Amino acid sequence: MMQPLLMRVSIIGKVKRFSKGYVMFVTSISTSQMKTVKSNLLHFGRGLNLKSSHLTEAFARSVGFNTQAALLDDLQKANAPKVVEFDNERFFERLSELSGLPDATLKTSQPHWPERAFTRGIAVNDLRGSSQLSDPTKERLEGLFEMMAAKGVGFYQAKGSRPAYDPDGLWFGSYSSGASGMRRVFLPPTPDMWDTKSWTSLLAEDALEDSSFTYRELVGIAMEARDAFSKDLELHDVVFSAVEGLYVNHAEDEGCVRSVLFQRAGQLSQVEAADRAHRVKSRANAA
Repeated sequence: MMQPLLMRVSIIGKVKRFSKGYVMFVTSISTSQMKTVKSNLLHFGRGLNLKSSHLTEAFARSVGFNTQAALLDDLQKANAPKVVEFDNERFFERLSELSGLPDATLKTSQPHWPERAFTRGIAVNDLRGSSQLSDPTKERLEGLFEMMAAKGVGFYQAKGSRPAYDPDGLWFGSYSSGASGMRRVFLPPTPDMWDTKSWTSLLAEDALEDSSFTYRELVGIAMEARDAFSKDLELHDVVFSAVEGLYVNHAEDEGCVRSVLFQRAGQLSQVEAADRAHRVKSRANAA
């Protein structure tokens, strides 16, 4: 197994925040966060005099549920945050149906208000439109996340930190064995005596090695990701998630503690399809 890579990198420049062209955004939401999302929707849509019930029903539709009641029921049954894909167009379509207001009127209230209400409500910043990742890096990430979906890898993680009190914005970070994991559906039954975390990490790291993607490349992309943030923001680890894409955990910034820099188009649906296919295959083999 490769030894941890220790790197020191200077971070320069301030993050550029501007309107993004993405409308589909994958992340997780919990029951408790729903109240904040609802409050934010009322705030951002206040100029349109929209009903609270219309906003919450539109939000439920935007994340793949027919009704708000169905969304809340699903969250309560899971008793854990649920991964959803926010669709801006579905939101406006349903809100227009309920309110009787035209799409154009709803969309011109203020720029990107449903996305802002959602992301601020779950403390996640969407920086996909301003991350400035290089084209070669985006191509490599496309291949990495495609492999992770197909082979059942859940995540890889580059651990590091950049204290806010460091005026030069230095980051010391590394990738080490164990900073990865397989998705549960892909794991074979294991005896209780096995260290599950280590076992799942070994499987994920084998998949990485087989795909000709190296640990050094992961750390290199992690370093590139740091350039999206101002030097006075305390940064933590970088995560390559099969479901949520490339994101950085950091100190609170405008109410957010995590920022997403890259997601592969159709990422969530591909992971779900791979998991379903694997379950079918496992049942067939067992029979």
